[in-house]
Amino acid sequence: MADFVTDVAKYFSELTVNPYNITSLAELQKFTQGTPMEDWPERDTQIWQDALDLGYDNTSPEFWSNYTADLYYGGLLGITGAIKNMSLDALIMPTTFSSMLPAIIGAPIVTVPLGRYPDNTTVVANQFGTLNATGPNLPFGIAFLGEHFSEEKLTSMAYAFEQRTKVRNTIKPYIEPKTELVDIVNKKT
Repeated sequence: MADFVTDVAKYFSELTVNPYNITSLAELQKFTQGTPMEDWPERDTQIWQDALDLGYDNTSPEFWSNYTADLYYGGLLGITGAIKNMSLDALIMPTTFSSMLPAIIGAPIVTVPLGRYPDNTTVVANQFGTLNATGPNLPFGIAFLGEHFSEEKLTSMAYAFEQRTKVRNTIKPYIEPKTELVDIVNKKT
């Protein structure tokens, strides 16, 4: 989040045209929440507020101690530590919980379908009512986490898992796309 505060300001400073003269995350949040065309509160800005509530960015002294602790907990006491100490090829966990640790240390992660909610699952909308949090046939995944530069190994494991389980074939889209990427590419050539 500290990176986000700094990087948003950097992004704005590098714009050739900035029609609303927004220069920081705080100004962006104020603009989003105060401008009807931005559809706030439907356009959620809570994660921005969480970043601002830190009270510092990645140039502050507080950042370094938190950053090094994250590396330690994500590395030696997380992915790389578990893999080395337990002589593992990878860590495997539900996709829902899997992105934080690799993000902290910049490690690879590969996600594939693990299953789907049953046909009789009650549809529950997200907090904004714009997406389904649960519902019939909604897929969920499994993630393969590895050490740095283990992408080939992780991809092989994920591919073998998919070939063995064929879970992807059990998940049918609620709405089938009528346009494929190849259709769009062919129109441009």
